[in-house]
This record gives sequence, C-alpha cells and structure tokens, in this order.
Amino acid sequence: MPSPIVISFKGTELTMDEIKLFNKIDPVGFILFERNIYNKSQLMRLVKSLYSVGKFKKKFILIDQEGGRVARLRKPEWREMPPNYFFGKFFDIEPEKAIELLILNTQLLSHDLYEIGVNVNCSPVLDLFFKDSNKVIGDRSFHQNPKVVSKLAKIFCKTLIEGGVLPVLKHIPGHGRGDEDSHHKLPKVSLKLDELMVTDFLPFYELSDQPIAMTAHVLFTNLDREFPVSISQTVINGLIRDELGFEGLLLSDDISNNMKALGHNEEKNAINALNAGCDILLHCSGNLESMMKLSLLLPEISNISLARFFKAFNKLNNPVNIDYNATLNKYEDSLKYGKKLLGIN
Repeated sequence: MPSPIVISFKGTELTMDEIKLFNKIDPVGFILFERNIYNKSQLMRLVKSLYSVGKFKKKFILIDQEGGRVARLRKPEWREMPPNYFFGKFFDIEPEKAIELLILNTQLLSHDLYEIGVNVNCSPVLDLFFKDSNKVIGDRSFHQNPKVVSKLAKIFCKTLIEGGVLPVLKHIPGHGRGDEDSHHKLPKVSLKLDELMVTDFLPFYELSDQPIAMTAHVLFTNLDREFPVSISQTVINGLIRDELGFEGLLLSDDISNNMKALGHNEEKNAINALNAGCDILLHCSGNLESMMKLSLLLPEISNISLARFFKAFNKLNNPVNIDYNATLNKYEDSLKYGKKLLGIN
C-alpha cells in the first residue's frame, strides 16, 4: 500500500538519495515546480522516471498551471496564459466569447500537460475575488460573483478532463476573503456560516462532484475557533463532506515548512491533517531531511482514501483529439479580441 502523500524534490532529475527515499515512501504522486523544469525534453524524461519510483504505479503527477502569475511551464517552451480574472472580466462584457476563449485555452492546456505526462492540474481556483483582501488570491480568481466562478470553473473542469487531465478545486472551502497570505501567516475569516454558504462556499458546493479538491489553510472562526481547515475535523467532516457534499479525494495544501500558516512542526501537521480527514498530504519544500523524518511516521493510505484515489484516477481517459495548430490560431484571435475589448496591451 502506498503512503498518503504527494511529494516534491529539488532538481531537474532525481538524485540517488531521493530515489532511495521515495522508493521507501512509495507516494501516490509527485508535484512539479519551476525548479524541476529546464525544457520540454528534460521534463518528459523526468516525468517518465517519476512513474517508475516505488511499487505503486498508478501515480498522480501534479503541477500548478493556473495561468497568469501561477504557472510552472513558462516561455519559450510553453504558452503564456492569462490569469483567471481575465476570463471573468471578459465574461462580464461578452459571455459567449469569453466561454469560447476559456474552452480553447483549456484544450491547449490539457494537450500540453498530457503531452509531458502530467495527469493532474492544481486548478481551477474557486476562491472569490475580494478587492480589499490579501492579494495571494487576487487575479487567480475568476470573479467576485460566486455564480460566475461556478459557471467558468465547471467549463474549465469539463474541458480539462476531456483532455485527459484531472482538475483540483482550490482552496476548499474558500481562501479569497482571507486577510493574510497563508505562506507567511494564518488567514482568519469571521463571517457566519449562512453568509459563507451563499458566497465563498457556493462554488465548492456547486462543483462538489469533481474528483479532487485542495484544502485552504484558513481559520474560519465561527466554524472552528482553534484549527484551520486543513487540520480541522469539524470543517472537513461537518462542512466539506456533509454541508458541501464533496465526496472526492481531499488533498491538503502544503504541510511543509514553506507554509507558515500551520506552524513549524511538519510531522505534527501531517498527522493532524490525516486525522482531521485529509486523504492525501501535499509536501512541497523538496527538503530531503524533512521527508526522511516524515517517512518514519507516515501510515499506509487508508482504505477509504485509497477508494477515493482510484475513483478519481479512473476518471482519467484518453484525450479528445484536437487540431492543435487550428485551436491555437483560434485561441490567439479570441485572446487578441478579448484584450482589445478590455483595453489590455
């Protein structure tokens, strides 16, 4: 049985020490960052090597390719995508053309990811846009209106899955209103549940049938005064599973020391997240010593989490064929039109 963790590493290829440790951990997947990417051919070799690590071969290979400022695949090898908020602003003026552009963009995105062997994209962001909140979300959000977020995110998810790649909803049940960047400090939200259910939480409720979601390192003080979402049994079981109806695979946000919101004890964060109801841990620092310590206490994945993993994994399919160049030409024309409409150079 594999360990319930998705891990990262430092370089553009695995070291012998990493291979030895990762064979021992036998993770359910790996997550890629810019530090792991030199060019397309190198990345394809790297991803192929990741699939061979450990006994558990049905791995998830994850990446954050949202568009805008959160993109691990960069020029000149890959397309530069607009941020989600661009699609939302375009939608406000010409909804049909905005949807057409979003579909074209996601078709190209899923093709690019599938080509290199990535089968999970940590996107879409369902967090709402709040002008006065911390900018960690900002233009990563589609819109301030939860109904618009839901509509655009559903189209994104459907198109991505058709392209052979699974989406990850983030950051459940909502990070947009947070007053801090959870990489540095714990954000707190004090609204009552009835308000949150029709605003921040609504997109997650309306997309609760999706295969994977990532938790928010946010403290909702009216739901759990002590523990942020990722380590809160109350929020995970009572809200995410019951109220929002999410039955898919629940992935924690980063539990490594890169993320200050949970404190500095990675081992404690890991156990707390699993005990709270997260199915899979995400560890993003690539720190070998930290992962060695974690390997001593990680349990095997639970039966229910493994079932959720396979339910998600089995949604992977062969991609719908597209004419890449024709799709790219349509996309570029549509993007040019949208930018002109919004007054963007």
